[in-house]
Amino acid sequence: MNIRKTALPSLLALLWVGCTTSSGFDPVEVDLSAKKTPLPAATAAPASTTRAASIAVPTPVATPVEPGAPAAVTSTPSPAPPGPVQAPSTSPVSPEALIRSRIEGYNRRDTELLMRLYSPDARIYDPPERLRDSGQARIRQAYIRRFAAAPESRLEADDIRSQGSYVVSRETESTGAGQGSSVLVISEVRDQRIVREWILR
Repeated sequence: MNIRKTALPSLLALLWVGCTTSSGFDPVEVDLSAKKTPLPAATAAPASTTRAASIAVPTPVATPVEPGAPAAVTSTPSPAPPGPVQAPSTSPVSPEALIRSRIEGYNRRDTELLMRLYSPDARIYDPPERLRDSGQARIRQAYIRRFAAAPESRLEADDIRSQGSYVVSRETESTGAGQGSSVLVISEVRDQRIVREWILR
C-alpha cells in the first residue's frame, strides 16, 4: 500500500509530461464497462439494386473513319418476298412453220433437226396406203440416202396451206443439173410433231 502511494504521483507526472510534449502521443480511452454496444449490422442492398449493379453495360466504341472513305453500311435491306415461279415459256409453233422447218432442215442436211420434227412413231406413206418408212430410225436412214444420192438437191415450197391438223404443201426438189420434180406432201401434225406424211407424185 505504501508502494502504491509512492508510485502514483510519479506515474501521474509521467502521463502529464507525455501529454504536454510535442511527440504526438494521443491518450487512449479504454471502456471497461460490462455492457458493450453492438455494432450496427450492415444494411443489405435491395436485390434489384445489386443485380443492376452487377450487369456491365458495354459502351459503344466509335470506329475511326479515314477522310474520303465511303461510309460503312450498317443495315442490310430485307430481301423481297419470292414471287411465283414461272415455267419457261414454250410458244406453240404453227403447222405451216413446222413444215417450213422441215424444208429448211432438208436444205441444210441437218438430220438432227429433221428428227426433232417427227414423232418417235411417225410414218411416211406412198399413196394410197403403202408404208414407206416407220419410226425415226427408218426415216433418218431414208434422209441420209437421199442426201447421198443427190448432194446438191434443194427443196422449195410453192404453196403451204393448213386445215386443222393437216398441212398440204407443194414442194419442188431441184438438182444441180437444173432438173426438178414437184410433189404434193400432206402432213398430219399432232403435239408439234409430224405423225404421218403422204407423198403424192
